[in-house]
Amino acid sequence: METTPFFEDLASEISQWNRIASYKPKLYAHIEVSFHEFRGEPWYVLSDSARKQSIRVNKKTFSILSQFDGARSVKDIYSYLSSYKQEESYSQSDMIETISQLLELKILAPGVNLNTSDFLQQKKRESQSDKVASIFNPLAIKVPLFNPNRLFEWFTEKMPFLMSKPLLWGGFVFMVLVCLLSAANYTDIKSDIYDAENYLGNNALLLILSYIFLKFIHELAHGVCLKWYGKPSVECGLTVMVFMPIPYVDASSAWSLSSKWQRIIISLAGIYTELLLSCMALSIYLLSSNELIQHACLGVALVGFSSSILFNANPLLKFDGYFVLEDSIEIPDLFDRSRKYCKSFYKRLLFAKPVVSNEPEDITKILLIYGHSSIIFRLLLSYVIALYLIDAFFLIGVILASFLVYQQLVKPLIDFFNFLVNEALGGTGSNIALFRIGFLVISALLIVFYLPINNSKTIQGVSWVDHSSKIIAPQYSRLNSVYVSDGSEVSTGDLLFQLESEDLKRKITLERSKLKILETNYFASFKERKQDLDFSEEIKAQKEKLEALKSLLKKLDVKSHNNGTIVFADDYLLQGRWLEKGELIAYVLEDRDILIRAVINQDYLELIKTRLESITVRLASRPFEEHRGELKKILPKATLNLPHGALSYQNGGQVISKFDETKDSYTSNREIIVLEVALPSVPQKQIGDRAYIKLNFEASSLYELFTRKFKQVFSEKLLII
Repeated sequence: METTPFFEDLASEISQWNRIASYKPKLYAHIEVSFHEFRGEPWYVLSDSARKQSIRVNKKTFSILSQFDGARSVKDIYSYLSSYKQEESYSQSDMIETISQLLELKILAPGVNLNTSDFLQQKKRESQSDKVASIFNPLAIKVPLFNPNRLFEWFTEKMPFLMSKPLLWGGFVFMVLVCLLSAANYTDIKSDIYDAENYLGNNALLLILSYIFLKFIHELAHGVCLKWYGKPSVECGLTVMVFMPIPYVDASSAWSLSSKWQRIIISLAGIYTELLLSCMALSIYLLSSNELIQHACLGVALVGFSSSILFNANPLLKFDGYFVLEDSIEIPDLFDRSRKYCKSFYKRLLFAKPVVSNEPEDITKILLIYGHSSIIFRLLLSYVIALYLIDAFFLIGVILASFLVYQQLVKPLIDFFNFLVNEALGGTGSNIALFRIGFLVISALLIVFYLPINNSKTIQGVSWVDHSSKIIAPQYSRLNSVYVSDGSEVSTGDLLFQLESEDLKRKITLERSKLKILETNYFASFKERKQDLDFSEEIKAQKEKLEALKSLLKKLDVKSHNNGTIVFADDYLLQGRWLEKGELIAYVLEDRDILIRAVINQDYLELIKTRLESITVRLASRPFEEHRGELKKILPKATLNLPHGALSYQNGGQVISKFDETKDSYTSNREIIVLEVALPSVPQKQIGDRAYIKLNFEASSLYELFTRKFKQVFSEKLLII
């Protein structure tokens, strides 16, 4: 929240007690107070309806601000509390912190109450300040539109059944049934995800409209539920986040509700409604036979599920999930309190200062865990958003990504460093404190730039042999004789199998008879030369047909085409077995190693060439056996075609692709490179098996890991330009 220059100056002045001792604080007259109870402790909510904001304070803080009548000075109030409120201990830092927080939120008047004209002028200054802040923060622009209170009143009056228990439970049962039905059709859904994403990608307007519609219903549910419990919503509008317009409804009045379950229901209303709409879209996809409707509905369902689960229900972001968690564990102001407690924790850790925390002992671990988790998650999210901005908008994206990195990383680091230095210089034992800060900074730099972190990538492949190594039945035939044993060495021209085809023998006998008849007719009709010519052409064609059949007969004596090891395709290759035409009989492998063909995103090409240390492989048929692989070859050119259909996402692989009927193969949506990995000392029976290949790269620092992706995105965009 931005502050006016006046309050910024005043906030800096109250850092010293003697500057606020004579200050006579007073709450604005329009501030409303409501009582709550969390973990058996009383809490109070101060609601400012004019500025549409609320703040929760504990019993101790409320005891302080309840004395702010505008007649007594801070010094007098402190003396009174110290003398008469013996059940609580009050320090000057408590007074300073309370007054500072209330001033920053504009709940306290600066010295005296503002009159109406002063209040309106201040509101105007705040509005201008907010507009300036929006300009300098283009990633999150908030645009209020209108007061939706009448709209929500209409819904609660005309459609009270929306909040009826049978309807709500019916919707829940419907969602469970759709999820079960989706699980039963998981394979089909998985195979259609690529088509749905591609459809939405080519119809950006549909994607934006469906997202806005889902969010509109989401916020409408919050407002209707809020009004159902008797609380108004005075503002709704649009928030433009990362160029995506998102409707919002101000539901801060829910804080004044005394029942935590009512507040939780209001927070969950949007998530529930959005998931219900997503399940409806998913059910239409499952029931419809129209391809376009299927793709559109599946795409809408994916948008709804991903936005609800990853963002709205995520408690590490200050959306619905955060407020649900906050009320569920009964820790109000979880985000601010966790950050404040982490700050005092580092004060004690680095400076050995006796910092007294007002937090109960039973929640300090929760505050530490949540504080660090939320910071780490927000940094990772900022990293992902920065990559998206650069990849999607490049030049403008670079500027916006730089702004985001500064806001989320650089500025907090500078503030944290200033905090450490000020704390170190402002207390006793500053030399020791400075030494600790230096140690902390050097340690952080070593961790970021030099600490080696294992870096690996797991991909899928299929054990592979060249077509020339395959021994295939040339004809529907019976295996008459086997002249070699499985795993034996063979040479080029060695007889491997003898096949027998009664059908082929009958055809040869029939064609010989036809040839004899033609030759007999030819000699019998020597008087008519024209007919002789016709017979000679028929005889020639018949001889060619007979030779082709004899050639097929010779192929029934199956011989090796190269030197190597013979591997039977079937353990039960018994004499007398019938073989279909084109059926695989065996392999003749020139190299005893199994060769695996795998695919990987071409972004990893440079990393594979320069930083690859080792390769380990697990075969699907032997998942608990790990084998050491060797990179034999990288196909020289990137391609869109998968070497095997098993590597496609639809068939259990990792590559999102679609089946190209013209090429009879699967085509990836982005270019990939093909690797050939050899597996020595592995039974060749695993040919055709799915393989899980782990590429182990040289250990890299955090700095290298994070900057490598930025370099890849930049290089791709520069090549396009």
